[in-house]
Amino acid sequence: MEAVYDAILGAMDLLLGWVLALPGSAPIIAIGLLTAAIVVLVRLFTTDQDLLEKCRHDNRRLKKRIKQAKKRQRGETVSAAVHAARHSLREHDCDLSEKGHARLERVLHRDLRSQTVQRLQRAHRRVMTKMLKQEGLPLLVAVGLILFVATWSYARLGYHPPEAGEAVRVVARFPVSQIGRIAHLVPEPGLEAEDGWVRTVEADGEGAAALGRAAWTLSGEARDEPYPLVVRFNGRQYRHRLLVGGRTYAEPLAPQGDGVPERALEVRMRPVKLFGVVPGFGEFLPPWLVGYLLVTVAALPLLKRLLGVR
Repeated sequence: MEAVYDAILGAMDLLLGWVLALPGSAPIIAIGLLTAAIVVLVRLFTTDQDLLEKCRHDNRRLKKRIKQAKKRQRGETVSAAVHAARHSLREHDCDLSEKGHARLERVLHRDLRSQTVQRLQRAHRRVMTKMLKQEGLPLLVAVGLILFVATWSYARLGYHPPEAGEAVRVVARFPVSQIGRIAHLVPEPGLEAEDGWVRTVEADGEGAAALGRAAWTLSGEARDEPYPLVVRFNGRQYRHRLLVGGRTYAEPLAPQGDGVPERALEVRMRPVKLFGVVPGFGEFLPPWLVGYLLVTVAALPLLKRLLGVR
């Protein structure tokens, strides 16, 4: 699975890597516009636009007629039906009181109006069914293409890659039982550690969420190859890597593969925010994703109107 993920990133880097050279929030804006363009262009070439335009026109007209039918109180059709009913009653020597005539008129009006509305609603459902039949293929194609863009965006747009000389926080996590022990980050040529390479594991958090933590502040020279990060602790080694001065960054969190969630090595980088201010909302909606969705949702109707896509 990891090989497939790496292959997708490599292929998408060839197609979209230029986006990472754009300043500030421009990469998020560019990918949001690209996503919106994919949805609109796929819809343009995989649907019958003439049919959708006719359906849209019919749908609008039927909605208007349904609304009118529901509001209509007493029309010529109802009056004619009431007149015919009264005439039939008189032919059979039957007549109704004034209250009876009023009741007859209300019943006929309700029934005739109900029949008209139901007939219009059936026509409206038929139009909607035709429109829905046009949605399957564009949805399938667009989701397939966007999946590749989203996979690449997840790995490339979340954080600002560390620049040469920029301070980067590296945090090693340990089970709470390891608090007080010594952790050693192996020195690497080109990297500098503020206040040295050795740390004492300290408590972080309270209660069930508590764990041990050792943190270093690093800065390094720009280079093409990643810096290896190796933390030696109690006979174990925590491994990660740090990219400095490039367009990309390594995955922030590196679990240490023993099934213990408290054992991990994390590189904390500056998150990318749309215009530098749009926040995230919890773990599943980081700032870059919120900005990306805002740009995509805002661009969709504009591109559809610009290209005349239904």
